Amino acid sequence: MNSYEKAEKIFLHLKQIWPLDLSQKINECLQGTTCILYYLSENNDCLSGDIASTLHMSTPRVSAAINSLQKKGYVTRRDDKKDARKTIVSLTEAGKTFLQEKYEKIISFLSYLIDLVGEEEMEHFNQTIEKIHTSMEQLRKKEEVSC
Repeated sequence: MNSYEKAEKIFLHLKQIWPLDLSQKINECLQGTTCILYYLSENNDCLSGDIASTLHMSTPRVSAAINSLQKKGYVTRRDDKKDARKTIVSLTEAGKTFLQEKYEKIISFLSYLIDLVGEEEMEHFNQTIEKIHTSMEQLRKKEEVSC
């Protein structure tokens, strides 16, 4: 089987997994408003523009997401004292609690998945994911240089 055929096989499996409710729950935790919360938990007091560029989201999308998160009490915003045109976003205690609950759910799910698939298989999968991540980072850097 050549690389193209292997890629088609991977794509087929991903298409089969995607409609499952559980893959949607994982996806929820890795993008959108929850992704912003994770970013803030690791980099508190961030400029909204930095969030947009780091997470590869449009500024309007980040602004809408921050509005939603602020209404829920998960983040606060304030003007930057150095530059009033900029907005600093911070995670609240309620946001930290919400994020911890999401984290516990996803870790519980993944623990269950490990039990079903087998520890050795999941360790191999984890090593493969790490290699894919490293390769994608290298490709991203190569694209930045070539542009």
